[in-house]
Amino acid sequence: MRAIRRIILMLTELLLTAAGAAAEQRIALVVGNSAYPDIPLVNPVNDAALIATTLREQGFEVIEALDVGRSDMARAVKDFGNRLKAAEGEALGLFYYAGHGLQVRGENFLIPVDAEIEDEGDVDIYAISARAILRTIED
Repeated sequence: MRAIRRIILMLTELLLTAAGAAAEQRIALVVGNSAYPDIPLVNPVNDAALIATTLREQGFEVIEALDVGRSDMARAVKDFGNRLKAAEGEALGLFYYAGHGLQVRGENFLIPVDAEIEDEGDVDIYAISARAILRTIED
């Protein structure tokens, strides 16, 4: 666990150095999903909690979403985007996700814990597009 924490600290310091000191506000969205009913995972919630703690120690304002369903996950993404927009370009945004994901037709999706995906058509309905999250950061 200490090795992971050291790696996270080094990556955070590298990120902050690369971003420069110009960005006064640092905002992170950290999502960790483990409690999937059919295929639970052990580490994502623990990893996300550790990342969130480490980022807070480095001065980030952290939106932490653990074991979230689709509506809570979408709400967290929207909140993240709103906070970045409110900073009017003076913020550094960081997104971290741990949990199930999949790719359909070349697009990546993050899977909320309540997703009921039975076939490819369900993905657009129940999953969260990684591209949409990236657009939130870029806008």
